[in-house]
Amino acid sequence: MTCVAGVFGAPLLPETDDYHDLLAAAATRASSPISVVHWDSGALLQGRRRHQMAPKAGTPGRDTLGLALVCTGRLTNSAELAHELGISAYSCGDTTLIAHAYRAWGTDAICRLEGRFALILWDQQAQLGLCARDPFGQSPLYYSLLADRLFLASDIQMMFGFSDVSREVNQMSLTRYLKGMPPADAETYFSAIKRLPAGNFMIWQQGRIQLQTYWKQPLDIAYSSLSFAQQVETFKALLDKSIEPSFDASSAPIFFLSGGLDSSSITAAARRLLNAPKLQAISMILSEDPRMNEQKDQQAVAAIGGIEVTEIDGSKIDYLASLDQILFEQAGPTLGAGMGLSFHTYLTAERLGADVVFDGHGGDETISYGGGRLHELRRDGRWLALFYELLRVDPKTGAASILKLISKAPPLSYVRNGFKRVFPGTEVSTADQAGTSFLAPNEAFDLGVSPPHHVDTLYPERIEQTNHLTIVSDPLQAYAFETLDNLAGRRKIQMQYPLWDHELVAFCLSLPPDSKLRHGYDRYILREAMRGVLPESVRTKKAKCDFSGTALKSVRRDRRAEMDQLFKDRLPQLSDLVDLEKATYVYDNLCHDDTKANTGFLVQSIWKLSSISKWIEDPTGRTFNRSNRATGYETISSTLKQDGSNDL
Repeated sequence: MTCVAGVFGAPLLPETDDYHDLLAAAATRASSPISVVHWDSGALLQGRRRHQMAPKAGTPGRDTLGLALVCTGRLTNSAELAHELGISAYSCGDTTLIAHAYRAWGTDAICRLEGRFALILWDQQAQLGLCARDPFGQSPLYYSLLADRLFLASDIQMMFGFSDVSREVNQMSLTRYLKGMPPADAETYFSAIKRLPAGNFMIWQQGRIQLQTYWKQPLDIAYSSLSFAQQVETFKALLDKSIEPSFDASSAPIFFLSGGLDSSSITAAARRLLNAPKLQAISMILSEDPRMNEQKDQQAVAAIGGIEVTEIDGSKIDYLASLDQILFEQAGPTLGAGMGLSFHTYLTAERLGADVVFDGHGGDETISYGGGRLHELRRDGRWLALFYELLRVDPKTGAASILKLISKAPPLSYVRNGFKRVFPGTEVSTADQAGTSFLAPNEAFDLGVSPPHHVDTLYPERIEQTNHLTIVSDPLQAYAFETLDNLAGRRKIQMQYPLWDHELVAFCLSLPPDSKLRHGYDRYILREAMRGVLPESVRTKKAKCDFSGTALKSVRRDRRAEMDQLFKDRLPQLSDLVDLEKATYVYDNLCHDDTKANTGFLVQSIWKLSSISKWIEDPTGRTFNRSNRATGYETISSTLKQDGSNDL
């Protein structure tokens, strides 16, 4: 399913505006049929993605177990669950499996689910509502508790379908955004709307909610006892397992092929694994930025055979042209400065009729750069191994790191300090150093309640493993998934992130440091697993694509008048929130092509300042919605599933 919604504690009557508005909002994320089930004190709604067939058994509210259940995403352990429950996995869909699991194990069933999912369940017998979100937060779920009523939806714009849900802006989230941080913990950009944290479930009963964490990253992870060759084979098997079920369930799968290691590995592994005439891929090239254009790498992967690539030239795209639409679909400003370009890959996937898109997002985090190994080598005094790795990672920065390391203590420190005085380096701007924080200096800042990013393991001497756990557990990961889901959901596309498969992540966390960083190569085990599968030029590449040069060129070419208005007229009106001195620094550098300011810093700053100024003017996107809404209730009423199953 691509979207779900529900209400506990109040009926959702067909003759109300809420009913019509909710259906219209669902129609922007789902193809027909849209199914609704009612009972005397609530309702659930679900919409399916393009080409997706109705569940093999059961509809929302017509389950023989006395449950109403809707769910987005897809379980990856359906076969294992069905075996435990003693039912056939081929005769039922995920919702029926979850219903049987709930009847068998109660809320403990949530702990047994693996994959990407957000579910809402109503137990008529117990008069209990249950909702849950997968461990990594790949599928979003939002809620609003008003008096003794609970409103739920997988999209904030769908939450606005409930007229009683307030649109008041969350000021704390706004200030966090200006500081370069996502909303805290369960917060969103609207005070009345909360998000269910990843790895949590919530129970609603008699007008009260109880939130409970059912999954956390395991801290006591033993290192794998397998040989490295066995580790590589295990990694291959887990990667294959994470790709095949979702591909088989798709009618029109598409792969995002950037030319980088992660997306190339997924595409090449799928080509090797799957018996399909051809794979369809989408690639973005940067024709006017030869240094960052990965077209040759994309073509090298396509040359494996059976991969048809649709190219998008990012150099020709107006970087800020879709900002209004993005702000509306995200229901708030986002930290993803690359969205101005990547938005077009989702539009292309929609145009090509994709129902599922495979994305390499997160490989850096789940497989790990392995940088913690360098700290371990230094701690253990293994200097030759440390210098070797530093120089192999990058000879220039490695040599600089070695010099910095050995010149911290006398007598070399005296030579280093004297050299700096005689030959002072170029001074880095204070604004540039501070990053993209634009909160006004006089604005009081409250961090709010947020889970700690740092993870204390039972083995603190394992620096790399601690670093890896910290990155995977960072709330920013779930926030990124929400952002991507909003992009894909509006295109009626379901995203798949094979490198965030539960078993694969757990295995990578168990790997010793030298399986992640070796011979100067990060994500070393992935590179070895792709030996003979990927072209060597791609398998061994170290450089990462940086879109900022292309984006900055687009802003100067296509949006100069708009930037003048932004910095001269609109931002001064937000002086109580925005640091105007720093904004002026950005504008001055934007106006000069020969600027020495960091390109990435400028692009992120322009994205943030443009986003916040537009969003504050129209937080709920009503203006955009009125002028661009192509589907109203009148045109989608025929897609409503009208049969006897609509009453529980």
